[in-house]
Amino acid sequence: MRNLVILLVIGLMVSMGCGEAQQADVVEDVEDVEDVEDVEIEVITVTPMSDPGSLTEYRGENGEELFFYVTGDAMGSVWGTDIYTDDSYLSAAAVHAGVLEDGETGTVMVTILPGEDQYTGSQRNDVVSWDYGEWAGSYIVEALPEYIIAEECVMADPGNLTDYRGQDGEVFEFQVTGDAWGSVWGTDIYTDDSSLAAAAVHAGVLSDGETGIVTVTILPGEEAYTGSERNGVESWDYPEWSGSYSVE
Repeated sequence: MRNLVILLVIGLMVSMGCGEAQQADVVEDVEDVEDVEDVEIEVITVTPMSDPGSLTEYRGENGEELFFYVTGDAMGSVWGTDIYTDDSYLSAAAVHAGVLEDGETGTVMVTILPGEDQYTGSQRNDVVSWDYGEWAGSYIVEALPEYIIAEECVMADPGNLTDYRGQDGEVFEFQVTGDAWGSVWGTDIYTDDSSLAAAAVHAGVLSDGETGIVTVTILPGEEAYTGSERNGVESWDYPEWSGSYSVE
């Protein structure tokens, strides 16, 4: 039997949390000392994007690997098994594929694929997916490989916060470019369909056109929202709404 010394070297900076990085230690697994095989694995840190809902906007980017921060939802519509139509809800496909549980939040890896001639549905993990015929775009969804670390502290601007409704008290950080022209309802506490870019300007966190990191706290719905004019942004009154957020 061949005797091996396996030396595993992780060479890149591994994220240890927001704003921190640390050189990984060298890990040695020594069984004997006749032949030596060196294996170098590059650990990649990625910043996931917000859940896009479906993947239709990425159609045609075949082979691209994308990373999204998603909350599993067993109730979304899905077509296919393992390979899903690109209009399938990512949050439901992730549960169907066993990558996330219903209500679990985490980063998933999506690979964009060309369309299939046919998609076969199935029932898995309390999600029913459906059969479908020919469709122009597809994707697969997987858990992150061990060599990929997700930096989940700062995410891309999600537009609004409706995808985070119900996660009351949760705090998220987004990189946003302030935009005084978006639609906003409320003052200090905003309806969750308000434009984050505009709410950040209204709240005085960013100036129009300024890019920075904002902190969002998800809040329950309010019985009424009072509008106001601040920092060149006019927000509007609104009655009862199902979800809210604040931005700092």
